[in-house]
Amino acid sequence: DVIAAIRDNRGPAIDGEDGRNAVELVTAIYKAGIEGEIVDLPLAPEDPYYRSGTLAQRAPHFYEKRASITEQSGEIIVGASTATSND
Repeated sequence: DVIAAIRDNRGPAIDGEDGRNAVELVTAIYKAGIEGEIVDLPLAPEDPYYRSGTLAQRAPHFYEKRASITEQSGEIIVGASTATSND
C-alpha cells in the first residue's frame, strides 16, 4: 500500500506507529510467557524487553543442536503420498 499511497498522495493504510505497536504487543506476549507474569502495555523504555536483543538472551533454550546430516541417501517426499491403492 505504500507505493499506492505515494502515487495517490495519501497516507498509507498503516504507518510506522502501527508497526511499532504490533512489535510491542508481540514482545509483551513473549515477555509474559518467559517471565510467567502479566505484562502491562505500553512497555516502559527502561524495561529490559524494550531493548533489542534482550528477548533472545532471556528466552529459555530447549534444544542444543549436536549433529548435522552431511549426506543423505534415499528419497524425501514432501506433500501428499504418491502411493496408489489396490482397490
